Amino acid sequence: MKKILEVKNIGKTYSSRLGPFKALEQISFDGHEGEVLGLLGPNGSGKTTIIKSIASLMEFDEGEIFINGKDNVKQRAKILPDLGAVLDGNRNIYWRLTTLENINYFAGIKGLDKNKIKDKIERLLEMLKLKEIRNKEVRLLSRGMKQKVAIACSLIHEPSLILLDEPTLGLDIEISRDMEQWVRNFAKKEQKCILVTSHDMDFIEKVCDRVIIIQKGKIVYEGAVNEIKKKHASIKKIQVTLNDHLNENLVKSLKNICELDYEIIEEKSILSFKLKNIDFLHSIMNFFNSNKIRLLNIQTTETEFEDIFMNIIKR
Repeated sequence: MKKILEVKNIGKTYSSRLGPFKALEQISFDGHEGEVLGLLGPNGSGKTTIIKSIASLMEFDEGEIFINGKDNVKQRAKILPDLGAVLDGNRNIYWRLTTLENINYFAGIKGLDKNKIKDKIERLLEMLKLKEIRNKEVRLLSRGMKQKVAIACSLIHEPSLILLDEPTLGLDIEISRDMEQWVRNFAKKEQKCILVTSHDMDFIEKVCDRVIIIQKGKIVYEGAVNEIKKKHASIKKIQVTLNDHLNENLVKSLKNICELDYEIIEEKSILSFKLKNIDFLHSIMNFFNSNKIRLLNIQTTETEFEDIFMNIIKR
């Protein structure tokens, strides 16, 4: 696959009242055509700094970033046609303009003649399901539709690299599913590289080929989504329904049995355990028996990608 994005050893330090703060330290990764790449991490980990550095909106202190082989600092004007970005939600569009007016406006900024791109605009409207609202002012649209209009504006010049920052933030389930399908299909069909940041782990799991996990300005994990799931499949999630609530002493005793994450779901009689070793289940069953706690139901569920992400971050 052709390499679209190259991030090489970039570093960024901020000044603060407490002294220098290292936001990024020796960050390196690549992105290829036809690939959806997820950039994950807790708040403050450095994701936004990376995205803005790639988009040439922020200066970094060391390292290099290349888009289609062009340096995004030394050849900034030349990389702009290769780059599309939707950052900070849908703030880059004009709410008093219609969907079509917005797309034509951003096409004009990119130097495109609107009379020559009519077919391209129609294809975009069809692809993002925006035809019915083409002549509607953006201020009257739902948040999900505004997000789609922002994406259409970022794609009109056919960039090879698209940056999507929290594309599903605040969207309802139907629009989120549309976004999942569009991101997945668009990258493969159009052979684009899409870099996504999101806290929606279900969305990331469904659309991304690879993920990069950032913690305190460093890459702590990188790999294909299916490989990460296989590697961490030993974490078993078990849900137990009891016939009674547990008092505070029993909860404390249960936590002391073995290493486990413990949470109460909805009602106090439903417990959820994330076990690093399924053998620990035997000790938990013995605990319930010895304390005469009757089980109504027990089930093992597949490890969720969010659990894997949290385990990597905690580790």
